[in-house]
Amino acid sequence: MTGKSRNALIFLAACLLIGVGGYYFFDAVKKYAASVTFLSRLAKSKEPRSHRILVFVHGSFGTTLGLLDLPSVVRDTMSSSGYARKVREMRKDPYFFKTQPILERGLVKVEPTFNLDEIGRRGAYPIAGAFQEMAEYAEPGVAENHYYMFGWSGLMSQRKRRLESIRLYNAISQEVEKFRAVDIEPKVYIYAHSHGGNVVLNMGALHSIISGEALPDVGEKTANEGVAFLGQVISALPNRDEAEKLEGQKILDYKPEKPLSALEMVVMMGMPVQPETDSYVMSPLFNKVYHLYSTADVVQVSDWATTCRYYSDQRFDRLRELCDTNKLRFPSNLTQMRITLEKNHNAESGKSVLPAEKKEESSWWRYLVGSTASSEKVIDPTHKEFWFVVSRDEGHEINPFKPLPIVVYLPLILSGMQDYEELTDVEVAAGIKDEDLVFSYYRRGGKEMVTTSQVPLGFIHQIQDAVYEHRLDKSSIAEELSIIGKYVRL
Repeated sequence: MTGKSRNALIFLAACLLIGVGGYYFFDAVKKYAASVTFLSRLAKSKEPRSHRILVFVHGSFGTTLGLLDLPSVVRDTMSSSGYARKVREMRKDPYFFKTQPILERGLVKVEPTFNLDEIGRRGAYPIAGAFQEMAEYAEPGVAENHYYMFGWSGLMSQRKRRLESIRLYNAISQEVEKFRAVDIEPKVYIYAHSHGGNVVLNMGALHSIISGEALPDVGEKTANEGVAFLGQVISALPNRDEAEKLEGQKILDYKPEKPLSALEMVVMMGMPVQPETDSYVMSPLFNKVYHLYSTADVVQVSDWATTCRYYSDQRFDRLRELCDTNKLRFPSNLTQMRITLEKNHNAESGKSVLPAEKKEESSWWRYLVGSTASSEKVIDPTHKEFWFVVSRDEGHEINPFKPLPIVVYLPLILSGMQDYEELTDVEVAAGIKDEDLVFSYYRRGGKEMVTTSQVPLGFIHQIQDAVYEHRLDKSSIAEELSIIGKYVRL
């Protein structure tokens, strides 16, 4: 073998050794890096998850019966009225628990499930199940959620809503105590529909009394009267030990022992904004408040009977004006969010066209009965669609939320805004693009999209099907009228 050949063989052998060694070296590095990543993920998975108390608060109940007893409603004299007695009985009927997150009165713990074999057709359970699936998708492994339904009378009454806020305040305080007894500091989230939102806002007034932190005075007489009323009620209530000897919901009628820690988040959907309570949103009890509305929701503005005005507002614009007049800062923790649907989508540019806000014509008849009837086909969500399971038989192709209520989608909708806290007046348009449910976020009145988020439609449809297979919405108008008629005749 010549010297040249020998050198060539040595060179080839060296390359082979280096190649094999390099392979094992880099493979070892790769495996080490993978193990570090795995250990990192494992360590994160073992980190203690935060605990969240999620409370769902329904809106008015038996409103039809209230319209049949308008003098009692307008005068706010509920206690001895036939309307209150009928609603009290109607409120126990499980027929009305089917299509919304509502159960018996008081704070009721719920285990999310899609299996209703032993529970019966109670919508609270699959709705909580759907919410949990959405929450885990939006924030995987972040928190352990504990679900509760808070049931109240649902009467059309400012006075009753103020009194119910005391019960809600005390019920949440008691539940927080249970967590703290096992060294857990929970965060409280409240999701409220319609006048359930005003029950929650009244907690802000109550908190100012218990904590001694006065609310900013925006110069609204009825709001100040509300605080004074709650103060008088609280001063006459027994202590907790004495109240526990009482029956039913009266066990929650006691003077709160200490201020409740600030609520992490409150989400109000379709809440009638009224001067009696709108300024309570400025209470330090509320860390973050979202107010969701739809311009197709005519019921939201139709309550003229339980407010000093002849209608309710859809937004907090009046409060902003009062803050400006009194040189007060409009609450920065409040985000107003219009929920709408995409009507047009330009697939080539990827730009969405936001539907213009629909101007609702005022009529005394609409304010009187809260009718949702319209000569035009309603596209955007209605008052009912924020909170109730609805039929998917009509409009499902243009309304991707159906048949589930919008409250179920909140974890997805709100997670899309995590990096945009400066957006406090926003419009969220929901639509379908390709195989995704897409949420597009705009500043109010703006046409340029700020951000967007998407969720696979396959995932959404699985959850929708899991709830809808029980056909919670299945009942005829005749059947419902027959049941309501039974209570009208009481």
